[in-house]
Amino acid sequence: MATFDAERHQRWRGQVVLGPLSEDFLRVTPPAPQPTSQVQNVAPHPRPQQFVTVPGYGNMGNQFANPGIGVLDVTVNQARLTKNYGLTRMDPFCRVRVGHSVMETPTASNGGKTPRWNKLLRCNVPAGVNSMYVEIFDERTFGVEERVAWCHVD
Repeated sequence: MATFDAERHQRWRGQVVLGPLSEDFLRVTPPAPQPTSQVQNVAPHPRPQQFVTVPGYGNMGNQFANPGIGVLDVTVNQARLTKNYGLTRMDPFCRVRVGHSVMETPTASNGGKTPRWNKLLRCNVPAGVNSMYVEIFDERTFGVEERVAWCHVD
């Protein structure tokens, strides 16, 4: 059992400041304003947009033309899963990652082991990207979605 040390207690009390605080307590003084030079307000030069025209797809809209960019169309039809993850029927959705692009299908409510999406996902593929990840998740109302299947396509 700890004993009360009166001398130690008096030293701690001596370090405590009692009474009103000074006016500058916890106040930060703003830095002095720096002299400004005269700068003309000039609007930045707008960056010209170049539109990509892909045969069979027409004008792709606001996509900038870059050498080495292609268009990838992925049609996600259905999945055949081996088991039902969880106590109730799954609500699966599919996520496709190509480079830094991430695309998702809508959730197949009560899709269970055989969800159907029939969804076309379209993305631009930059040069140097030669693979994609396809993942199937079970959407959860509470908590984090659980990944139930995945594959890496080269």
